[in-house]
Amino acid sequence: MLKYSQPKFYKFSEDSTQLANLVIKDAPKGGSLLDICCGSGIVGIEISKGLNISRASFVEKQTDFKEHIELNLSQFRTENFSEVVVGDFIKIDMVEDFDIIVMNPPYFNRAHHRTSPNRNKDLCRAFDSGEISALVKKALSLLTRKGSFYIVLRDNDALKEIDDAIKGIAEKRVLKRSKEVLFLRLRGLNKN
Repeated sequence: MLKYSQPKFYKFSEDSTQLANLVIKDAPKGGSLLDICCGSGIVGIEISKGLNISRASFVEKQTDFKEHIELNLSQFRTENFSEVVVGDFIKIDMVEDFDIIVMNPPYFNRAHHRTSPNRNKDLCRAFDSGEISALVKKALSLLTRKGSFYIVLRDNDALKEIDDAIKGIAEKRVLKRSKEVLFLRLRGLNKN
């Protein structure tokens, strides 16, 4: 793994590299990629390199990550097109569909988890009830006909939100269980 630039309040974990490696093994080469909750862009950059992605978009809510994403893209990404969007994914108008969407979201439901005194760190670690299902529904709407959405999670509340969100619109496959971490692939039912 290359040395990526990251903010002081957050360090990516092994889950990020495992997610990238699973996607590289599972998804076809080429095509387009959307990395949601991208942090410093590590998952999307690794997948882009491994699958020779032609177009990659990175979406991160926190502005403190932007300089790190851009630095990492300039150091580790090929000449293929990349776009960095800072903002709330739910509120952003995305006009293009994607062959691969990945998400390494916050892991813990804020209602059942101790909040961090560091606001940036808390945003990286905790989600509000309903937030994961909203992210999943929007991501599924942006998949190409044969596209796949890959997620890593560790919270039962997040899994319940995903299961509720995909009823009747997507199929779920567990790609790997690792300790308390679950790696999923979702595909739209009406798109295949």
